[in-house]
Amino acid sequence: YLGQRANELAMLQEARNRDLGVDDTAVLAQTAEMREKILSDTTINEPLDDARLLAIMREKQLVANLSEQLLEDIVVRPGDVVVLHHDIQDEIKRPEQICLRQIVVDEESTASQLMADLENGADFMELAKQHSTDSKTAEQGGDMGCFSREGQIARSDFERAAFAASLNELEGPVESEFGYHLLIVYKKIPAHIPTLNEAFDELEQEIRHERLPIKLMEITDNSGVKTYPENLN
Repeated sequence: YLGQRANELAMLQEARNRDLGVDDTAVLAQTAEMREKILSDTTINEPLDDARLLAIMREKQLVANLSEQLLEDIVVRPGDVVVLHHDIQDEIKRPEQICLRQIVVDEESTASQLMADLENGADFMELAKQHSTDSKTAEQGGDMGCFSREGQIARSDFERAAFAASLNELEGPVESEFGYHLLIVYKKIPAHIPTLNEAFDELEQEIRHERLPIKLMEITDNSGVKTYPENLN
């Protein structure tokens, strides 16, 4: 605990040396949220010190702001990114993805009627807005976005139909626990390893995060903050 607190004090000192501040509105909102969590925790019997809680949340935000600035300060050579991209290609390989739109309704008869309307030239996005029971995607014309098998959709008849569907071809009705689905896959992205250019920013940020603890250790070592564990006895 002493070591952790020493690190926190060193970072707070560094943040103040850099004249960093906090967003008071955000801190007050975070404090209110934390206060509700504490009050709802029946295992906590001690009275809540609102002033102390606010001070803790301000310190937490100040440390977070310093960490963001320190990340920006860390210089990463392009060659380091090239080496990392070469070394972790298996880890960054992206699985096959599809992007699709859907209409989901409660009754199979409704799905069949909508299927007939679509085959006769009705607009998929308009029917989704009018009839789909999935309000979140209905507002977007049925657009579910893009995802992989390991992502948004559990292994199911819906998933199998979606990944087997031809591009821009109407499929369905497909039954699921949510109802009966009509779907159109509008984009397919094959499994691939991102190129260096595609992955550069993400890998550069990963290197920065890997080096951040060293930067924090330097700040603590140079801060003059000391611990005296022997005094605890």
